[in-house]
Amino acid sequence: MTLHDAFSPIPFTCARARTCKGYTAISVMKRHVSWQAACLTPGGEPGGLRFHACDRRPRSNRVALAARGIKALIPAFGPSGILPPFIGPSPVDRAKVSPYEVTLTELVSRFGTSKERLQILRGLVAYRAALANAGIVQGFQWLDGSFIEDCETHRGRGPKDIDIVTFAYRPIAVSAPQDWATFVAANDDLFNPVKTKADLSCDAYYIDLNKAPHLTVLDTAYFNSLFSHQRDTAQWKGMLVVKLQSDDAVAAQMIAGTK
Repeated sequence: MTLHDAFSPIPFTCARARTCKGYTAISVMKRHVSWQAACLTPGGEPGGLRFHACDRRPRSNRVALAARGIKALIPAFGPSGILPPFIGPSPVDRAKVSPYEVTLTELVSRFGTSKERLQILRGLVAYRAALANAGIVQGFQWLDGSFIEDCETHRGRGPKDIDIVTFAYRPIAVSAPQDWATFVAANDDLFNPVKTKADLSCDAYYIDLNKAPHLTVLDTAYFNSLFSHQRDTAQWKGMLVVKLQSDDAVAAQMIAGTK
């Protein structure tokens, strides 16, 4: 499988990466047909350059952005080495605010830039595989921490781990409260952030989407307050979100093939 296969279920004849006005994009063309969308500058203005959009999967934020003539991208780092909390002049447009939806291959392509980062990505792939093997497959993950910052430039070191909050539904077989409690106790290596950080470089937390909605809201508000601000500066920043059912197998191939 080739790199362009990782970004779309439709075969493409060519693929190349390029940077447009500070934003990284993958430029692809399917035989004689191409899809285009306007780029934005880091300040949110139309960049004047265009690229071929490669991802035609039905995602809410990608579809909303495409309707506005904008391709969903992982934004460039801001002056402080963090992702912006929103794209454009105002945060009121829900389609252009953090968390930015990505696939796992997009995450690897953007952030797998060093041996330390690739090792963390291996841990992330392994953690997601362990969740899937346990039957946890319906949900998504927030990704944050120094891993999605330019900490090499601004802190003089690489990231040590990746921060994760998994929002997911229980496997049907253990959906009853007592069964779920037994399941969590039996799979402590998945739900204990001390263990996931030590074993997989994943500072991983879990929010059970089967519990009472008001409790989910409280948990979400808590982690959003942590993830949307730098701990040492309290600066507002962006984060990423990836579905539990993504292109993990291709991402693992990309990591294995990176020297």
